[in-house]
Amino acid sequence: MSYPFKSYFMSKVKLDSIMIDKRYMCLVVTILSALYCYQFIFKGWIPHDEGILAHTAERALNGEIPHVDFDEMYTGGLTYLHAVAFKIWGLKLSSLRIMLFLFFIPLTPILYFISARIVNSWIAALMTMLCVFWSVPNYFASMPSWYNLFFTVLGIALLLRYLDTNKAIFLFCAGLCGGLSFLVKVIGIYYIIAVTIFLIYYEQSSLTTDNSNKSKASFNFAILKTIFLGTIVIGLFFLIKRHLRFMELTHFVVPGGLICIFLILLE
Repeated sequence: MSYPFKSYFMSKVKLDSIMIDKRYMCLVVTILSALYCYQFIFKGWIPHDEGILAHTAERALNGEIPHVDFDEMYTGGLTYLHAVAFKIWGLKLSSLRIMLFLFFIPLTPILYFISARIVNSWIAALMTMLCVFWSVPNYFASMPSWYNLFFTVLGIALLLRYLDTNKAIFLFCAGLCGGLSFLVKVIGIYYIIAVTIFLIYYEQSSLTTDNSNKSKASFNFAILKTIFLGTIVIGLFFLIKRHLRFMELTHFVVPGGLICIFLILLE
């Protein structure tokens, strides 16, 4: 891929200076984001959300098990994390928000890393700050959806590193993010499905065009991938079948469905 500023990268000295600039810019953006978000930690309490989060965490702290000893709204992993927060900072609502803040801080450099791959340092910084402004500070409750977002962003960054290095450890960690996201809330399954679809496309684009390497095993694997992709399309449809209207169809079924159909055709 060629860029208008490609010639700027020809000099190693200039390349090193650009990398240094990106590191400093990332540090500045991270500090500014942390300072901006810090002022929202103990403001805007949401009783119904933070109350249920604290109640389940307190019961887990007392030795009870989610889904066994009491009804748990989510998968249960976040409840144990909140119980750890109570153990460290005391039995108070602010403990949950401190834990959220600590998880939020690494999000900024990760977002910057993703943005800086495609744009220059200044635009990457602006994009990162925009993501910060429109995320956690708008609803600073330690909700599971925020942790799903954190693990998804981290997983994307790990997948990009896997593409750069082809080292399996990054792919393993990206999968670990999916598992942790699912433990927080069941919607983490969407990240897992998305990564699987990406890996199918990556495998397809990496295949040789030499048909002599094809075997019965590869044919069976192609059938398996086709069944998986077809199941996703059907699953998306059944997800909204009770609300089957044009907007729901175009928002929730068409995008993912078209991607899966495209990959099936590539097989």
